[in-house]
Amino acid sequence: MNDQKLFIFDLDGTLIDSLEDLKHSVNYAFETMNIPARTTDDVRRAIGNGALRLIEELLPPQESHRKDEAFNYFLPHYNDHCSEQTIIYDGVIEYLTYLRTKSHIRIALLTNKPELPTKTILQRLELAKFFDLVIGGDTLPKRKPDPDGILYAIEYFSIDRKNTVMIGDSLPDIAAAKTAGVLSVGIKSGYGETDISPDYSISIFADIAHLATLQM
Repeated sequence: MNDQKLFIFDLDGTLIDSLEDLKHSVNYAFETMNIPARTTDDVRRAIGNGALRLIEELLPPQESHRKDEAFNYFLPHYNDHCSEQTIIYDGVIEYLTYLRTKSHIRIALLTNKPELPTKTILQRLELAKFFDLVIGGDTLPKRKPDPDGILYAIEYFSIDRKNTVMIGDSLPDIAAAKTAGVLSVGIKSGYGETDISPDYSISIFADIAHLATLQM
């Protein structure tokens, strides 16, 4: 990716495996409300569109009117417990370290996760130092698949969209990249499934190193 000057990364399912901590906080909220707990697979399928949508998709239909109540239990608990079982995927530190050595490259994080737990996770996992800009799901009025986060980052750094790449694991990431007119890299091993094909596809994050020398 020799022409790229702005690398924008998704977080959950791309850089980190946060599934168990998310499940823990979802089930804390549901158990507090006397709603049956959800399985790991249930939570995996619902990740990608932000915390409120996560709750909405996991609530039983007959409890959908209680989404705000569930969210208000979930979010404080997740803010306090968001990094207990969350791990960084293989290859992430090495690749971000490689990018950080390139003075002309800027690195941004664009996630639908709320900004507070996002920054907490980055600090606790010692990832914050790699990012020049962090955009959470509540930082801007709109979140992925809307392209606003990508366009904001492009304007923030004054870098052309032709020199920008979005790396993610799910439909919101790739759809946002397509709409913004930037290069997209999809990671198959993450949480999401997408009917939109990225420009480049890799099986696991560590495979991104193979793209580093390609002229895209």
